[in-house]
Amino acid sequence: MSIQPSDFLENAESMALSAGNDEVTQRNILSRAYYACYHRAIEKIPVDHSSNARDTGMHRFYFDQLMEGSAGGIERKVGARLRSMYGRRILADYRLFENLSTDSVALQLNSARLIFQILDH
Repeated sequence: MSIQPSDFLENAESMALSAGNDEVTQRNILSRAYYACYHRAIEKIPVDHSSNARDTGMHRFYFDQLMEGSAGGIERKVGARLRSMYGRRILADYRLFENLSTDSVALQLNSARLIFQILDH
């Protein structure tokens, strides 16, 4: 069985309905929403593997690729939002002793919906 990026987003939105103050669920929402967008972006704007200048991780390499797009273009719009989502995902997955902001789940889900909207139109 395989899944689609939209399945990650649907799962994150479903978790948000009952997350309340449960920090584990909130952190999972941040992570799933990010990966929904990362995978959707790669479907629509594939990674340019022709560049050998990859001295960063795959995610940052992809953000850099997106940000090289034309000013005001889809690539830059997605790249900037995806990079912000990535920061929240890193906080959620790796910085366990840092507190989440009260609006981080809403920001992540709003960003995710917007990225899907940009990429699917």
